[in-house]
Amino acid sequence: MINRARIRAVVDDTERAYATCLGLLQSLKDGDRRRFSPEDFFKFQPTLCNALIRLDSLYRDIEVIKRTIIERKPNLSLAWFRQRMATLAHYQKVILEVIKVGKFLGDSFAWVFYQNERGYLLQHLSHEGQRHLPPGIGGLGERTFIENTRGILGKLVIYHGTTTILRIGDVSLIDLKTLKLAALGELKTIEVDPDQIQVTIVFIGAVDRLPSAPSPSSSIPQEVNLVGNAAPTLSPAQRDRLRRQIKRMQDTITKEHSRKSAAEISLSSAMYAKQLDQLVNESKRGQFSYVQAGEGLVLGVYRFSAPTLFGRVGALARPGWSSRLGELEAHVVKIIKKGASDNAIYLNGLFFPDHHGPHFIVGSLPLFWWPLSANVLRSIIFQEVIVVSIYNQAHLFARLRACGFEIEAKGQQEYRLEKRIGELTFYVERFSYFIHLIQRNLQSEDFVVEILNKLETDAIRTLRASGVKSARIDLMVLQQIRSEPERNKGNV
Repeated sequence: MINRARIRAVVDDTERAYATCLGLLQSLKDGDRRRFSPEDFFKFQPTLCNALIRLDSLYRDIEVIKRTIIERKPNLSLAWFRQRMATLAHYQKVILEVIKVGKFLGDSFAWVFYQNERGYLLQHLSHEGQRHLPPGIGGLGERTFIENTRGILGKLVIYHGTTTILRIGDVSLIDLKTLKLAALGELKTIEVDPDQIQVTIVFIGAVDRLPSAPSPSSSIPQEVNLVGNAAPTLSPAQRDRLRRQIKRMQDTITKEHSRKSAAEISLSSAMYAKQLDQLVNESKRGQFSYVQAGEGLVLGVYRFSAPTLFGRVGALARPGWSSRLGELEAHVVKIIKKGASDNAIYLNGLFFPDHHGPHFIVGSLPLFWWPLSANVLRSIIFQEVIVVSIYNQAHLFARLRACGFEIEAKGQQEYRLEKRIGELTFYVERFSYFIHLIQRNLQSEDFVVEILNKLETDAIRTLRASGVKSARIDLMVLQQIRSEPERNKGNV
């Protein structure tokens, strides 16, 4: 039976599993080998996978009940029907919120091994993500695989199903010496008999990164079928789907392997992590607290009173909680730029987006790897608090105009920058990316101004030196945290 008690029991069990995963991550971050053994390391993915599978199973059970109720609607009281459907929809919202927490942890873990493969991350994120793990035999095969497989071909196996950021194939093989992707893999499962399943793994990787590669000088992706002649009997539809999946992995490996190396600009980027850490630590239950972090940026934190994850996500899943924004207006007034014609206030919830996607901008650090204290990270990840940003771009625009940039609106929070330098013109498209670095990634306005000025100077010098009249430059911020004593800085 689906009722509040059952939902709460599953969420409570999930919270305990998540706490185990968070503890493992924190030990990895701290580098505390006394609290983090190799055995602990390999527990992370199976623990998280099993927790998510249980949530997905419950979500699907509710979906079946909803369809049954809809079929019986003509014989039911309209008031009961509406109430029951609303209750079931609320339960599903709670489950989805809890799944987000798990995927947050999964992304934080996977990023450690993909941090040197930002190009691959961009390719993963160009494809549609899956909110749920596969049901039935397919899901059983993936769970069995990750519970029993730590590495293949001397590479670490990273399971994609516990993340939002890995979407091509089912698993990745990571070389731990270089933190480089060796191969992408697709899993296929069939039922041999009621007590036995067979899992086939097909890997596609650049041959110079796989130990069985016949020619290290070749860049042609290599297919490695670890089951060999024991390949399962697939239906025609399954075979067609597998061929498409293999081609997608091949295209991904080929594209990244042929990508030219990029020039780098190294800058020191101050973050507003210290302000966030202090704000969360000093927040009080049942109310909003605010701090002005930058010239145009205010951070807000609301701390829930509920002691359990179930109670907190239940409150988030209900409409109306965000109306209790406290003394927001007084803080908005502080970031209004007097005399500016482009004042615009944007309020955003941070770290747990409404869509099924990553909580961080590709190239930037996931929240877990920010220089924040462990108790603050726990408060944010387990939604003991919610964090919002209130941002006014007018201050940034004024500084950019002072540097010679003209700004043209192209849509809601989308702009094009232009600067003329002699016979050349420097353009910046999709400027919303830089606004999001401040608004969502808590970078400073100084950083955005500095990187645009640096990029413009280097681009113009390169064009003039080469005699080229026009060129396109694709920019990605690659953020890294420095060691003490400058842990509140990032290299970009």
